[in-house]
Formats: sequence, C-alpha cells, structure tokens
Amino acid sequence: MSKQISWEKIITTMMMVILLLSVFFFRKISAQEAFSNPIQSMTSPPESLVILNEEQLTISFNKETNEWLAEEDSSIDPNQIWRLVTALSQIEGEVLEPADLASEVNVTFTFIESDGQQHILSIYDDNQHIAYNEALVMVEELPDLLRNFSWLDLNDQIEIPIGQLVEIRYEEDAESFTLNQESNFSAVEKAPFITAWFLHQDKETVFSIKYQSLEKIYQAVINIRGQLLSDYTKSKNVNVQSIVELVGNEGVETLTFYDDGVMHLTNADEYYQISPKLLNGFSMDAMDLIDNFIALIPLDAIESVEIKGQDIDFILDVEAVVDGENVEFSYFLNDNEIEEATMRRAYQYLASLAYTRPATNEEQEIKNDSSIQIKYLFRSDGETIEHIIDFIPLNDSEYLVSKNNIREYVISQDALDTLVDAWQHFNK
Repeated sequence: MSKQISWEKIITTMMMVILLLSVFFFRKISAQEAFSNPIQSMTSPPESLVILNEEQLTISFNKETNEWLAEEDSSIDPNQIWRLVTALSQIEGEVLEPADLASEVNVTFTFIESDGQQHILSIYDDNQHIAYNEALVMVEELPDLLRNFSWLDLNDQIEIPIGQLVEIRYEEDAESFTLNQESNFSAVEKAPFITAWFLHQDKETVFSIKYQSLEKIYQAVINIRGQLLSDYTKSKNVNVQSIVELVGNEGVETLTFYDDGVMHLTNADEYYQISPKLLNGFSMDAMDLIDNFIALIPLDAIESVEIKGQDIDFILDVEAVVDGENVEFSYFLNDNEIEEATMRRAYQYLASLAYTRPATNEEQEIKNDSSIQIKYLFRSDGETIEHIIDFIPLNDSEYLVSKNNIREYVISQDALDTLVDAWQHFNK
C-alpha cells in the first residue's frame, strides 16, 4: 500500500529550509551592509544630543528658533553644533561582524527623539571605527570635525584682530622659520606653485609652501577655539611647546602653546584651554610644509639643459618659434629631435628631483668632487637665467646638492639613477 504524499508537510519543510537559508543569508550580508546617515534612519528628528567626551555636554534643539543650544555652556557656538550634526549625518561605512577592538572609544553621541527613544553612536580613537546602536561599522573617512573629537572644538571662535594675514613666524626647540609671500624666485620659478607663500629659515634656500600645508595652517588660524581660563597659573613642570606669531596688515598677535594644552594670547593677555586638534594644526615641521623640488622650471621656459657626469652626457635644446600669439616648440636631445609628448614625459624625471633632508654642517664642508652636474638655461621676464647644480657623493646612497654654490640639502642616489636611466631610454 503506497503512502500518501503529505503536501502540507512538504510545504512546511520547504518553508523552514527557506527561512533558515534566508536567516543565514541575511546574517551574512548584514555584516557587509552599507552604512550611511545615522540621523536619517531615526523615526523622528532628534530633539536633544548628549555628548560624552572629556566632559558631558547636553545640546537641545529649539524648534521655535530652529537652532541647537547647549544647556550647560553658553560659550558653545551654535554654528559649530550645526556643523557637528551635519558631520554626523555624513558618516558612511560598512557594517562589520562584532569584534573586540584594540582602540578605545573617544566620544559618544546619544541622540534622543521626542518619544524618549535613544540612538547611541560612539567613535573610536583610531578614527576608523564607530559603534551605532550596537552595530560595529568601519567608516570610509570621518569628517574632520569628528576626527579626534573634543568638545573644545565647539567653543566660540577666538577673534584675532590682525586684519589680513601676511606672515607667520614659528619657533620651537628644534627649529624656527618664517612663512610669507616673499622670495628670490623669478616669475617663471614661481609659476608652478599655486600658494605664492614661501618658507624662510636660517639658510639661503627658499621653498614654496605646499597647498595642503598652507590650507591646514589657514584653517587652524581661522578656527582658533577654546575655553577661556579666568584663573590659569602655569605650573613649574609645564613647558612652552611652540610660539606662533601671526602678522597681519592691521596688527600682530603672538600665540604661545604650552604642553598642558593651554594657549596664551600675548596682546589680549588671555589663556585658553584648547583641543589637541588645534594644537596639531599649529604644529609644524619645515620639511613637511614645503615643495622640496630642486629646480621645478616649466619646460616651456627652457632654452637648454646639460646633464654631465661619468658616462653621462645629455644636452637638451629647445627651439621656440613665435607666430603672432602662438609659440611652437621643438625639442632636441643630443641633436635628435624628439616629439613634444615624449620630451614632456622625459622632462618629468628631471623636474621631480627633490631634496630629501637638510645636510649637516659636516656634510656641507665635504671636499669630494661633483660626480654629476646639471646646468639650466631658461627665460624669465625677457632675460636668460642660469642655474648650475652639482651632485657630490656623500655615501653609498646620498648626494650633497650644491645649487649655485649653495650647499644645504641632500638628495637620494636612487632619484638620480632613475633620471639617468629614463633619459638613456628616451635617447635611444
């Protein structure tokens, strides 16, 4: 006697299998789910925000005035709170499987809706992970305001009444330098550098400031924030970390930074507790600030370049034919004409030669002969300018650079080897 098929059992079994598979599949993809805009996922806009960092700060949203206000601290800038909420809404990343992280939580934000429901977002001090309502998220890139967050970054902006900034003087134990818009560069040598700001030290070599470096400094200057300290007394074990003098067209202010996180304004004679982020914005290293090119001269201004050394002999000649407003260039490497696109690729290896570090006093006095020499002839403002650069062996991996008889910096041998190899390739 044949058994009757129970379709009900079959259907039930299939549904259970599908359910189990769907749960497994859902758990698998949920750990890779894209995460974005935690505020948008709330059932209603948050009415208050509690920030737990160095201190606990509660911020409430006033519907009538349409602004966020700090309940405990009147020195909090409402515009900064808007920027903070905007930054929180811009967080994007990927949900991860639960895991124990080596890093610690730096700040926790608790959003509270009108019905009392809470949403907790914690940012870890590695600036790469957050936890949102118990979900662990790897973030793509935290907005700057949230990186190494401090509630001090929400304070009112400190006014520095100096007018337009024209010069910055920096001093610390290791080094001192001045940043301004003065240089000994010709118009052609200035052309590749978009900031038009330069670094001056107790050396003859002048460097252009990188755009990213100048932007970092500028943002620090216009975003000086902190908590005014009415009764600050410097302890004996507190030391000056750096001194920054801001020179404007209407005045000068000196900022003294102490290693206990306090900043002193000399003219105002005021002390402020500042965030580590602000202190970092005013922490400078000369070699990190500069475009450290040895001779970044546009190819269109070149008349000739000679590269000489043992078994090295290159001569680049550039001929310019002016036809009205148009200029046509012809390029000859060791008397062989080279197409413009090819020459521009070859020239990049020359233009990108860069210093790697300052030379020591002993290295500057080395008596070795030059093993490679590069001589530039180029046009600027109607005159021909010559630069002669000698590369003097220091050791197995470095050369002392002597530019127009100024010996202050070092270059790696690898950079010169790469240049020579490339030009030999293009000279075939």
